[in-house]
Amino acid sequence: LTTNGSMLSADLQFDVEQYRAAGFYVLTHLLTKDTLSIAHSRVDEILQRKHETVSSSWLMNLHTTGEDWIIELATDPLLLDRVITPIFGADVVLLRSQLFAKPPNNTGCALDHQTVPWHQDGLESTTHSPPVSSASTLEPLTVWIALDQVCTNNGTMQVIKGSHLKGFRSHQLSNNTPENFDNCIDIEKESGWDPSDL
Repeated sequence: LTTNGSMLSADLQFDVEQYRAAGFYVLTHLLTKDTLSIAHSRVDEILQRKHETVSSSWLMNLHTTGEDWIIELATDPLLLDRVITPIFGADVVLLRSQLFAKPPNNTGCALDHQTVPWHQDGLESTTHSPPVSSASTLEPLTVWIALDQVCTNNGTMQVIKGSHLKGFRSHQLSNNTPENFDNCIDIEKESGWDPSDL
């Protein structure tokens, strides 16, 4: 599966300094309509094929199972030239991919409805012993792409602005809510998207 030319919007703009200061950067309308159509089609088929006991939140490394569109997306020249290379240079590794689907109305298996706890992306890839790969000494970057509209009511991602500047921290489960943190930001609000469009 492929599209003609880039899988990403030609007007993709990225500010590396803003990314480094905040620890995240929101790109709106990242995918072309053709790419989004392909992704929806492939994800629908993947979810239909999976066993009912398998969580749709933890479908890992599908790019190694023939889902070449994920490889094409991860290696898209626009993504590499405008986002990845300004941060890391040319020495990068795709450590893993993950399909994270949250079915509505308590459908799916029990694991699909667990809240994702606060965490720091990349922690396991830099502290795992023995190293999970040669990439374990490199700075991690997560590219989170929402294929559906997300808002506070249906589970948008939240981030703690600037928390990366304090380095990696030990992790333990807690009952902290967004109100317990300074600089907690909903990606929905940061993107300027209006949830009334749902």
